Parts: sequence; structure tokens; C-alpha cells
Amino acid sequence: MDQVEEIPVQIALFSQSLFALSLEEAIEATGGAGFDALELACVKPHFDIDTARARPQRVAQQIQGRGLTVSALSLFTHFTDAARLDEQLEEAETYIRLAPLFGTELLKLTPGSPGSAAATRTHWDTLTRALQHLAGVAEKVGVRLAFETHM
Repeated sequence: MDQVEEIPVQIALFSQSLFALSLEEAIEATGGAGFDALELACVKPHFDIDTARARPQRVAQQIQGRGLTVSALSLFTHFTDAARLDEQLEEAETYIRLAPLFGTELLKLTPGSPGSAAATRTHWDTLTRALQHLAGVAEKVGVRLAFETHM
């Protein structure tokens, strides 16, 4: 009989649920509440792009110092807005490249608005271009992309 490999289970808290706290306070609260991991919201007031560019190592050290791992970097992206696409891609690439620093192989993305029922062909084409581009970057870094399918 073949042995079944056991996969360790970690319970993570999504830092979005702690937006009333600063990032540092959210890290402390997550560890203090007994969670194993943190799903890190990549938006203010937590791990926004300015923080990601200025002090990613400090944030990673705070998380590790509290005995936590990062289950995912969770972005609030808008890949359906052609006018913001270059900016959104640049930011997403930044987080993809930072994922190894945080010991995670998972980056969560959202498509942006409008909802799928109201999305035009242009919205879908812009989203498709974004995902095709990011899939190549993620593959090179060894990161998986998780995608919330609702717009």
C-alpha cells in the first residue's frame, strides 16, 4: 500500500481583517492570537507598494520574528483599467519578485471592476494581457498566481 504524504496545515489570518491596526500591530496581533501564518494584504494600511519598495526586508523580519509565515501576498489589482495597466503590472511584478523574501509561493490577484456581467470586450482583453504577462514573470520566480474570478 502506498504511503500518503501528509501536508502540514497552517491556519492563516488575512491582515485585511485587521485594517484598524497598523501593519506592525497586525503582525503582533496575529502571532499573539496563536495563528501560524499571515495572508498579507498588499494595500494601505498594511503592505502597500510604498512599503514594499522601501522596507520589505524589515517587514519580512517582523513577520518571521513573531514566528509567523506568510501564506500569500494578496493584491487588490485593477487589470481591467487600460489607463492604469502599466502601473498595475509594475506593482504586481514588484510583489511577485518579493514573494521569495516572504517565503511564500502564492500571490493573490483581483481583476478590477466592473463586474463580469457589465465588463466589455476591452475590459476582458486588458485583463487577458495582464495575466499573460504576469504568468511569465511568476513562472520565472517560482510563484503561483491565485485569481479571484469576480470583478
